[in-house]
Amino acid sequence: MLLRASNVSKAAIEPLVPLCARAAGIEVQAEYANNPAVAKDIIDGVRFDMVVVETHMLDDLATRNLVARSSIRPLAALRMGLATREPGPYPRIDTEAAFKRALMNARSIGYIGDGHSGEVFLEIVDRLKLREPLAGKLVPFTGAYAGAAEASERLHYVVAPFFKPLPAPLRLVGYFPASLNADVDVSAGASPKAVPAAAKFIACLRSPAARALFKEKGYRLDP
Repeated sequence: MLLRASNVSKAAIEPLVPLCARAAGIEVQAEYANNPAVAKDIIDGVRFDMVVVETHMLDDLATRNLVARSSIRPLAALRMGLATREPGPYPRIDTEAAFKRALMNARSIGYIGDGHSGEVFLEIVDRLKLREPLAGKLVPFTGAYAGAAEASERLHYVVAPFFKPLPAPLRLVGYFPASLNADVDVSAGASPKAVPAAAKFIACLRSPAARALFKEKGYRLDP
């Protein structure tokens, strides 16, 4: 069976694939891309049996009858964070005031231009009325986490939903304030034809062992 999953989920899903494939008694091949690319590929007709992306994207795929709504299960969420390759000390960003101050003092800020987390970040920038003050400092990059590590060579900060440990040589400055509701969630679902075969695999992704791994990697668990 073919699993298409988001880069945001990869840190946990990749080690869980062989575990859950054995539990379900099936063979699973996994392919990863940024959330919007995974969803677009499925809409464009690319073959898949199971998918792990953001919940609102799964809802849209279900509305299009590409994913069985009954198969959708929430998994976890990853917190948006600010990272750099520069040594500390780092500013606090745990309150909105401190977060705004850190962004204003940044020399440059990179975000994933082809991922939904980049849209989330820009929405927050607009919500905090920082688009004009940060003009010239906001720089999109591509390539998810490898792109973030590469972009950090030329940028002061990079923004992404960060798992643990961060990809080298990035160092975590801090996570976005909880009040900004900036977590990026992931859920699992299956194509209508694949539901019977996928059920045990998706159930395994919510097993105690899987939830422990999600937590170890820095994800917030959904109920």
